[in-house]
Amino acid sequence: MMSGLLDEMVTLLAAGLAITLGTNLDNIVVLTALAGTLADGARQGRRALWIAAALVLAAAWVLSLLAAGLPAHHSRWMGLVPLGLGLFAGWRALRGGASADEAPVAAGGSMVALLLVNSTDTLATLTPLLAETASPLRLAIVVGMAMGTAVLAAVLGRVLGHDRLRAALERHGAWLAPLIMICVGLYILADTGTDLV
Repeated sequence: MMSGLLDEMVTLLAAGLAITLGTNLDNIVVLTALAGTLADGARQGRRALWIAAALVLAAAWVLSLLAAGLPAHHSRWMGLVPLGLGLFAGWRALRGGASADEAPVAAGGSMVALLLVNSTDTLATLTPLLAETASPLRLAIVVGMAMGTAVLAAVLGRVLGHDRLRAALERHGAWLAPLIMICVGLYILADTGTDLV
């Protein structure tokens, strides 16, 4: 019993980490472009990442609580949201559609506002996972998100000024986010042991 619970917690921690990393690579590219023009851009970019992550988590948590009003056996169908968005984003990437640098720049250059506007994929992926996960296990998702945000903040600091790293993010980031969303959507639809019922 304890081994099963530990396995579920590790799986959800990994899901939180993967969601954060996979759906925010485009944010690192955008932040690199913006923060690279500022004297203390790395510090401001890292702070913007943490604030945006906290706000997205809070919004996803509230939306998942609202979804709790659904009958438990229907909540797994929320997995269609990240699955559909992931398939659509993959299709756009295949067609050479929107890239990370096409995100709208908020008035005044607010990095947090830009990250929030660009984080709908994170919100759409995280909300159903939180809604479908039993309450005691949700903390593992939050820890995974915190770990992912810490990794992204460190990556941002390293990427600033490194053209080859930035090019790699731009090249592979368009595919990673859709792949993560598709995997999380399928995981939610699979009705696993981490579910409410």
